[in-house]
Formats: sequence, structure tokens, C-alpha cells
Amino acid sequence: LVKEEDTALVTDYFYYVALQLTVCRFTEEDTKTRGGKRKDVQLGYGGLQCSHCASTPSARKFFWSNVDRLANSFAEIPAHVLKCKTCPPEVTEALLALKVRHTEQMALLPRGSQKVFLRRMWRRLHDGDADAARKADTSVHLKALELETSQKVTSGT
Repeated sequence: LVKEEDTALVTDYFYYVALQLTVCRFTEEDTKTRGGKRKDVQLGYGGLQCSHCASTPSARKFFWSNVDRLANSFAEIPAHVLKCKTCPPEVTEALLALKVRHTEQMALLPRGSQKVFLRRMWRRLHDGDADAARKADTSVHLKALELETSQKVTSGT
């Protein structure tokens, strides 16, 4: 998701935050979370999740409709990581230390570099959307077929 070459575009804090994320794909299970706000998200759509709580039932996932929304709400991610119950203390401490230098480093970066980084990250994130959507669609159809078959077997028809 992030590459060494990205370090020239963002602050150490921003880069380290991005390292705490992994790519996830929108699933049927995700439609049932976050108060139904995700009704319009297509199965297989790329999102980000906190790598620390990814394996827990309450994993924090982020799905944005476009790169501008990602840019405007990226602050939600470090806010989550800093309070994530499964995030190791050394990661939290490192983030807090890097945050102190963030403003100073931002002033030294070329204008618009953070947006360039986010666009790169967006492209990497959504490269596999079409394939993932096809797999998700196939999976949903297979589940429906299995359900239909098991109902026929149970009812004897």
C-alpha cells in the first residue's frame, strides 16, 4: 500500500500512520456494520483497515467513495490507531513522537505532495476492485445455489 519512495511526499507521521493499514475488500458482512451507512458500496470494493484490530470482530475499516473523501477524512485513521485497544504501545508511542514533528515537516514539503501520495495510495488500493467484485459476485451466486440445493434436499423435491 505504501512504498519507500512515498517518504518524500509526506511527513514521517503520515507515512507511519499509513504503515498501520492493510488493504481490505468490502464483503457481505460489512453491509451489516456502521449503522447501514455502507449500502451503496459494491462487494469487492477496496478499503483500508487497521492492521492491529483486523482479526477482531470489531475491526475498523474505512471505505471512501473517492480520493477527495479519503483526503478530507484521513484524520479518522490516526485517531483510531491511537485509541485502538489492540495496537501495541510502542506503535502508539512512536506515532505520538512523530506527531510532534508533523507540522514542522509539513512546512518543508512541496505544496500538493500529500495529495500526490493519497492518489498513489488510492490507485494501489483500487487496482484489484474489478477482480474482487467478480469473485464476490461469484461467491454470492454460489452461496445462493448451495442454499437452494440444500432446501430442495431438505424438502425432498
